[in-house]
Amino acid sequence: MNLLYTLDKNYIEQLIVSIGSVLRFKTDEGYDVYIMQTDFSIEDKERINRSFSACSYIRLHYVEMSESLFSDFPKNNRYPKTMYYRILAAKLLPPDMDRILYLDPDVIAINSPKSIYGMDISQKYFAACTHTGVVLTSINRKRLGITDERPYINTGVMLINLPLLREKQSFEEIKEFILMKQDNFILPDQDIITALYGDKVLIIDSMIYNLNDRLLIMKPSTARGEDTRLDYIAENTVFIHYYGRNKPWNKGYIGILDKFYNDAKCLDYSGDNICQQHRT
Repeated sequence: MNLLYTLDKNYIEQLIVSIGSVLRFKTDEGYDVYIMQTDFSIEDKERINRSFSACSYIRLHYVEMSESLFSDFPKNNRYPKTMYYRILAAKLLPPDMDRILYLDPDVIAINSPKSIYGMDISQKYFAACTHTGVVLTSINRKRLGITDERPYINTGVMLINLPLLREKQSFEEIKEFILMKQDNFILPDQDIITALYGDKVLIIDSMIYNLNDRLLIMKPSTARGEDTRLDYIAENTVFIHYYGRNKPWNKGYIGILDKFYNDAKCLDYSGDNICQQHRT
């Protein structure tokens, strides 16, 4: 199974937790993890390698990105240029790869990712979720100049159809759209994927594949009690995504999903049987 992460060195701790959470769910073929970055030091890579050195079914691949590749693209401290790497993953990854599952480093797996990885996306560029309701979707369409009914895409979890994107995707089209609409951008990578490819996205269940505390507020549970709801999530949800500023490793976190991050953070990676023990 191919996994993709794009990040800078500020998210290495979260990256390790995210990868480890996936490794709980062994696959016959193991995991090839591609990490796109520009600023990792030798020490940073060694730290990641050490974390998983005793696990035989993970292969780490560091993809060194050129500083100049996205030099003209808008960025800021909260949304660095690494967010653009996932958009052009098909151009940047090995040409014989057919699909890859992209995860933000603030995403953890609490059940096996096999269900999303095996989805039929032969006619789609991506499989991904949307978190926006009717009103915000309409606002986003107007902001980005979209004339049809496509949803607004959350890019934190995406299954990517690499062959189709290699064939159809245009770097120049992306650059032209950015130059035309960048003053209207709020979340640049999501704005670009929604506007250019939103009609080529297989929309999947966000409660299963991109769950977060904000979504739980929007869709209140009918279950009795918080414990019952957490049990249901533990059995049914695949990915939890701690997007935005409300993250369990920051002070002031508000929500009920921090339990799953804390469990993942305490995983023991010392061998092939990854278990929920304290990680030293």
